Amino acid sequence: MEDNDLRAACEFVQYVAMAVIDVLTPSDQPGAEAPPSRRQFAANVGVGRDTLIEILQGRRWPRTDRLVRIAHRAGVTIGSL
Repeated sequence: MEDNDLRAACEFVQYVAMAVIDVLTPSDQPGAEAPPSRRQFAANVGVGRDTLIEILQGRRWPRTDRLVRIAHRAGVTIGSL
């Protein structure tokens, strides 16, 4: 993989991780719905909680299919990249 390709891949993973963190962060808006737990979010995308946390912390490189599922669940679309 060329440096530009690797950089783009890393930036995409980082972008998805930030989107997931936003989804999991409670809103300070009164009456806002509680966010899903990490365990619930992970189950919805078909990974374990520990795997999700390792991906978010940059300790594990996700498979493409997992990353796409995580991105979709976090509201990241190809058009937003």
